[in-house]
Amino acid sequence: TDVFGFLGTLVSTVFGAVVFIAGVIAFVIGFIISYLICAIPVYSLAKKCNRKSAWMAWIPIFGGLFRSYVLSDIAGDKEFSLFNGKMRFKNRQNVFWIYLCINLVGDTIITVLVSVLSFVPLINVLSPVLFFVPGVCTSFIEFVYLRDVLDIFDEDKNKNRTVSIVITLLDYFLTFGLARPIYLFTLLKKQPLASNETIY
Repeated sequence: TDVFGFLGTLVSTVFGAVVFIAGVIAFVIGFIISYLICAIPVYSLAKKCNRKSAWMAWIPIFGGLFRSYVLSDIAGDKEFSLFNGKMRFKNRQNVFWIYLCINLVGDTIITVLVSVLSFVPLINVLSPVLFFVPGVCTSFIEFVYLRDVLDIFDEDKNKNRTVSIVITLLDYFLTFGLARPIYLFTLLKKQPLASNETIY
């Protein structure tokens, strides 16, 4: 009986170890695949546009933020415009710093705001909605980044705007940021339009 008990314990231990190792391997492989899917198109498009920031697409720590910077930089000196030109920033880098701040401290600011104003009845009702504000703000910025990149490679601005809206919504609600790089892969065979060459 002791022998069978020992064998049972040994088998379960070995099985648990194998499952754990397989899980770690699957996680590492998944991370590498996800990393490559996100980095390759951003790097390749930036290189096509001769942007010096292209190498930043490969940074793994806070990689999403660095890749967003590279996507913004692909558009060169193009004005950042939102809401059909109602909101304009001539310096795209300034918008990126705003984007970075929202990403890093936006949730904290909303949490503090809700806590401080929790005695206000309206804030209590709206507090669940307020926690979506940082994500919505960064999504608007990411939409413009994507739209401007598409405009560089495809002259159909209406299609580019529609695609950018759909991709941004998919990323925000469903694909956790994978829709954008997967779509960017479709641009890899294209070259920047002649009208955009002077930007780079």
